Amino acid sequence: MAEDYKPQPGTGSVFKNDRKQEDWHADWNGKILLPDGTEHYIDVYDNVSKSGQEYRRIRIGRAVANQNMQAPVQNTQPTNQAGSMQDLEDDLPF
Repeated sequence: MAEDYKPQPGTGSVFKNDRKQEDWHADWNGKILLPDGTEHYIDVYDNVSKSGQEYRRIRIGRAVANQNMQAPVQNTQPTNQAGSMQDLEDDLPF
């Protein structure tokens, strides 16, 4: 059922970081869908202010790679075509 979940723009989810090994690792991590439609990783840190009040610090990380992206188009023309540089120079307007 979790794979059917589609976040709405401006929302996301975080889960307890069960792989935290260092103090600087996030306490919670997950993903957020920004209003512009890009999905980003998000880290949440549990903190206490100097006055003793608990708060959460949030860091939005890099964009999540789109798994539906198409592979880049590859150039299939041979690179050593005879006369190709001359043809290019003939096309220059100056």
